[in-house]
Amino acid sequence: ERIEPLTAEERGLARALFTSQAAPCLKCHLTGNAEHDRTANAPNFLQAGERLKPDWTWRWLLDPQRIMPGTAMPSNLFKREGERWVFNGPLPAGAENYKGDHARLLVRYMLQLTPQEQQSIAGGTSAPATAAPAAPAAPTGVASAHTGLRPANARAATPRGARASASKTSRAGKAVVRASAAWRKSVKRGGRVAVSRARPPRVRRESAAYARGVGRFSP
Repeated sequence: ERIEPLTAEERGLARALFTSQAAPCLKCHLTGNAEHDRTANAPNFLQAGERLKPDWTWRWLLDPQRIMPGTAMPSNLFKREGERWVFNGPLPAGAENYKGDHARLLVRYMLQLTPQEQQSIAGGTSAPATAAPAAPAAPTGVASAHTGLRPANARAATPRGARASASKTSRAGKAVVRASAAWRKSVKRGGRVAVSRARPPRVRRESAAYARGVGRFSP
């Protein structure tokens, strides 16, 4: 259901009624302020816009005991004057110039209440906690001060480590080539190369060594 937006004059009057000492709405309602909410037990007004309908909320303000007997919400907050309901307490300045229904005005204010508006009339809330900044990552090839261990690729990052990596990779690769050639010669039968579905054990071992060498020693 669409609610008519408040004018600046209506918002000022509704705020004065909402915070009046004769009906301190925020005394019992939650606001999100941890210190205040220790003694509050009524729902947060920020949920009202999604949960409540204007006409039901208007009837609730006029006589909450009739809707929910025994509720802590006080009755007689408004009194009837002709065709409208007016606030039954000290009226703020300028209220006499408003000819509309005070209860309906307060309903429009509550159902359009924003977190900023509630924070301002509640006297502010605690600032949210700020997460601690993450520690910077250690650069590649530099020893970690926390673990006392060097990165896995620290050796390959040095000139000496790079040369050792290239040497080991080259030796492993040559071994695979030699083993493959020997295997092909050994399986020749009658001038024709027999097809085998599995490599001999030595070739498998050399291939695995080559793969480990590339993964471990390449920069």
